[in-house]
Amino acid sequence: MALQVVYGESRDRIRASLLAEQLREVTDEGTLYLGYPVLATAMRPLKWMP
Repeated sequence: MALQVVYGESRDRIRASLLAEQLREVTDEGTLYLGYPVLATAMRPLKWMP
């Protein structure tokens, strides 16, 4: 099974793609979700503010 990369909303798609390519070099299975909010409502994602 290959590493699956699922792209969601991302501010920087180029960096997300570069990260996915680097991770493919160190693992060969799993699913990587990039650009998805951890918390969301039915209408929109919730912003996390540290």
